[in-house]
Amino acid sequence: IAARFLGRGDDVLPGLLDSHTHPPGAALSELTTEFAVIRSFDDIRAYIRRQAAKTPKGEWIHVPKTFPARLKEMRMPTRDVLDATLEHPVFYDASYANAVNSHALKMSGITRDTPDPPHEGARIIKDKNGEPNGILTGRATELLKNISRRGDRFTDQQRLDALEAMLKRYAAAGLTGVTD
Repeated sequence: IAARFLGRGDDVLPGLLDSHTHPPGAALSELTTEFAVIRSFDDIRAYIRRQAAKTPKGEWIHVPKTFPARLKEMRMPTRDVLDATLEHPVFYDASYANAVNSHALKMSGITRDTPDPPHEGARIIKDKNGEPNGILTGRATELLKNISRRGDRFTDQQRLDALEAMLKRYAAAGLTGVTD
């Protein structure tokens, strides 16, 4: 109808608006980390092994944000999955809940006796034996020691350049508007 209304027979495509994106964070994650399609626990393990091969021992490995509902297993990975390396602390980002490997728990002093932080929703999830299984919810991630934060190591110019590149990728995919 719109093409006839314009009278030229041109194609008219709607612009798409994504009302829940996080372009600054996504831009920085793609600036420093290989883009990875993660669909299963095996994909997580393979990603960790690739990163471990090129990351100095003891430095954090961050698995890109992946929601458990998108994994074949349809659940959060535990420390057993993330123990694909024991020479690096590993952080799996699932937004409001996260998971870490055994190395991260040990270096952060998180044990069966560590109480949950006094914040609503902050929990150290434990297995049937009472040991932390690596899943931390809410602000329980504040217990992690020496964790590098993605945005801490960038200049303002790097942040702007990364955001501009991300917005260009959004536009190329047909997203004409995004909300952070």
